[in-house]
Amino acid sequence: MKKLFIVLFFLPMTVFSEEYIIVKESWGEVNIIKPNSIDPIEKYRPLELNDTILLISVNSKVWLRDHKYNTVIIKFNETNTKNKYSYSEIKNLLNNKTNNKTREESLIDKFLSLMAPTEKNNSPEVNGMYLSAKNGVSRSIFTTDDIIYLEDILVYEGLSFKVDFTDFVLDTNVKTYNILIRENLKTLFDFTTSVPSFEVDGIDVVSDLSLEWKLNIIGRNEKLNISAFITSVHVSKKKADKLMMLKEMAFEEIKSEESFYQIIFIEVLKSWGLKVNAKYYEDFFSID
Repeated sequence: MKKLFIVLFFLPMTVFSEEYIIVKESWGEVNIIKPNSIDPIEKYRPLELNDTILLISVNSKVWLRDHKYNTVIIKFNETNTKNKYSYSEIKNLLNNKTNNKTREESLIDKFLSLMAPTEKNNSPEVNGMYLSAKNGVSRSIFTTDDIIYLEDILVYEGLSFKVDFTDFVLDTNVKTYNILIRENLKTLFDFTTSVPSFEVDGIDVVSDLSLEWKLNIIGRNEKLNISAFITSVHVSKKKADKLMMLKEMAFEEIKSEESFYQIIFIEVLKSWGLKVNAKYYEDFFSID
């Protein structure tokens, strides 16, 4: 199974100086060479000044990001067998944008440019990484005796999403939950589920203007009543076109054992605050 390790509460809250480089993701065998050791690379960890990245094989790749949100993916170079990158070399790659790139490298840069933070992203940051809530739904903003009110759930129109409300279920014996989604006075979805989660297909995530749905989740035989608004995020046509191209390439990887573009696609969704979209595609692509 393809692996994507998402570090949440157990990751230490490291305070950086103004300049840092962190590891976002790696593929294949990648090691860190230190003065007295050689260790497997760790995701979401900062590089130290004397670190050198060692790419073991032609399948080795690593995705890095600095404090200025510059990003780069380096991989084993079969042409000149370049497989070691010092901190200073990586820093130069992050700072110096060159036109001497292959079509694939230019395409990757295009997708990585989507990672820039947006005003919609209110997720906490750890080591410079935006983190999603465990199940893709934020904690409540306030509660009454009868209702749990959640922060707005952000979605991207045309993309499927999954809402997992496991964290709010107190009685694990409850077997039925009623899901009601309305747009103004019109009922769009009204169904029951036997698990504390539900999915909505992207073909149904559309609106004439700006999407704003009202969600209610009621647990039968349990005092569970969750209320939230589902609202859409809008981006420029240029970004939207890039996102759809990235999605297509992520789906192409279903035919192989690769998860390269799938992981970039999911990370872009998270960086835009689209936790429930990211949750759906993590499950769809079997990325843990």
